[in-house]
Amino acid sequence: MNRRSFVKLLPLSIGAASAPSWAADGLPIFHVERFSDRLFVAADRVSDKSLSRATLQEAIHLASRHGLALEFGEGVFRTRGFVIDAPLSVRGTPGRTIIKPMGQESFTIDVRPQAGRERLSGVSLSGLTFSGGSLPHAMGVNPLERPIDTLPYAPERFNGLLTAWRVDGFSVSDCVFEGAPEAAVALWECQGAQISNNRISLSRVAMFSHAGRDNVFFGNDCAESVFGVYLAHFA
Repeated sequence: MNRRSFVKLLPLSIGAASAPSWAADGLPIFHVERFSDRLFVAADRVSDKSLSRATLQEAIHLASRHGLALEFGEGVFRTRGFVIDAPLSVRGTPGRTIIKPMGQESFTIDVRPQAGRERLSGVSLSGLTFSGGSLPHAMGVNPLERPIDTLPYAPERFNGLLTAWRVDGFSVSDCVFEGAPEAAVALWECQGAQISNNRISLSRVAMFSHAGRDNVFFGNDCAESVFGVYLAHFA
């Protein structure tokens, strides 16, 4: 790869050789490499100052801006959560690409349209492991309790490991979700989603859908969760 041409695509604060291994807000900066069809992100923190670097959020914006898939390498990626607001294919190595929080708390991967747009389409995730950390109340719940009473309605307040709001054709496959205080996968007003062949454990609700249409859940292995699939299909 021609590094000089790649760095031109990066914000100056990322591509500069003097950039530290941590962003100003305390997020880790990872090595990123552009190929013809994808942007590759390595798990190890960068020590070689000659390499291009980005936070996970910056890598997401860069890949979607240039129509590239985003590929995570093997290893652990620490984050406080990030937003996907444009068409993007995100993939990793099943069982070997792990997304974890910076500390002990959970995090949210938020998939939603950009401000001013009604809906988003063209987003898929595969081969990722999401580890949400602690479970303060997932197992000791009254089985007669309706979970909707404890799940907030506003999507920006919903504590899912993966939350999609007004996304069409959203695809999540071959992923692992471990330890979601509320839901592992939460869909809000989504249409035509396919949530398939995922392994979900230690969550209050494995999969949740509110006011959705034509969403399909199949081949998912849900274990040690209070509720499997909770559908709230009302306006």
